[in-house]
Order: sequence, then structure tokens, then C-alpha cells
Amino acid sequence: LYSLAAEKIGVPQTMNILSLGALAAITGIVSPAALRKAVKNRAPKGTTEINLKAVELGLRRGKSIAEKMNRKRPEKISRLLQM
Repeated sequence: LYSLAAEKIGVPQTMNILSLGALAAITGIVSPAALRKAVKNRAPKGTTEINLKAVELGLRRGKSIAEKMNRKRPEKISRLLQM
């Protein structure tokens, strides 16, 4: 995810937000709308747009992973990271 954040967003420090988007898409633990709202409310001043871009990229990546998994939850989080 580090390289994805660096290549697609240009800021590798957004990896954590990108990861949250992917996790939300895979697990459904939080809605995309709630995640976007949280990022808007909590991102440091001046970083909101780049963090929202990271959320969107993470959501797309997570959706792709979830489709490969046929919506089955991974037995271990380490298996998720290997995809």
C-alpha cells in the first residue's frame, strides 16, 4: 500500500488513510460516506483533499480485493495483505 500511495497519490504518508478505505470496502465495518465524513472532520488543515483522494483509492482497491474474495472474510488479516 505504501507504493500505491506513493505512485497514485504522490504522498506515501497517505497510506494509512488508503488502508482505511480498503478495510472499509472489504469488511463493510463503516460506510464509505461515514469514512469520508470522518476524514473531512479530522484531517489536518490543508490535507483534506489529498486524504479524500486516498480514501477513494482505498475504497476502489478494497472493492477489487473483496470481489476476488467473493465477499468472504479472510481468516487472518495477513491473508488479506497478501492479495
